[in-house]
Amino acid sequence: MKLDQRAFCQLYDIPENRLGELITGARKAVRYREKVERLLNIRFSEQSE
Repeated sequence: MKLDQRAFCQLYDIPENRLGELITGARKAVRYREKVERLLNIRFSEQSE
């Protein structure tokens, strides 16, 4: 799957800012996190604050 972040977001209808927040951990964005986990067959690790 050779996509940049923008193309991935457009293809799967995920707001770019939400994906960025998932990557940086700035926000949980649970709805989109679950979608990205399914699409990429991964699990985000839970971090304690």
